Amino acid sequence: MNSTSFVLLNLGVVTALVVLILLVRKRSRPTPLRMQESSPTSGLFSRQSRSNLEDGQSTRSLTVYFQFNGESWEAHEVLGIPAGSELRRAREAYNRCRVSSPDPHSCEFFKLALNALEEFRKNQA
Repeated sequence: MNSTSFVLLNLGVVTALVVLILLVRKRSRPTPLRMQESSPTSGLFSRQSRSNLEDGQSTRSLTVYFQFNGESWEAHEVLGIPAGSELRRAREAYNRCRVSSPDPHSCEFFKLALNALEEFRKNQA
């Protein structure tokens, strides 16, 4: 078998496989979007909390943002505490940084987060 017959044989096999795949493959239909059949309690809010929001009751924001190095940061997230935590837990998280770090400048980021939380709580009162 010479090289031209080998190339022609491979070309024929590849062509046959491509034709077979194109003819045999099943045409899939797009998945229908059923928006009317969704459950009434699906989503993030229950039916009761949605009605409370519709009645005009205000919601309380738990996030406190501050600027550091030209970027916005969420103070609770930086300190590693849940959003809406007491100020005592924020101070404990900051003190853990001060105790564990020998360099006083390394906790500047955490100090700014604590200051943002303290100022936010002071403005709420």
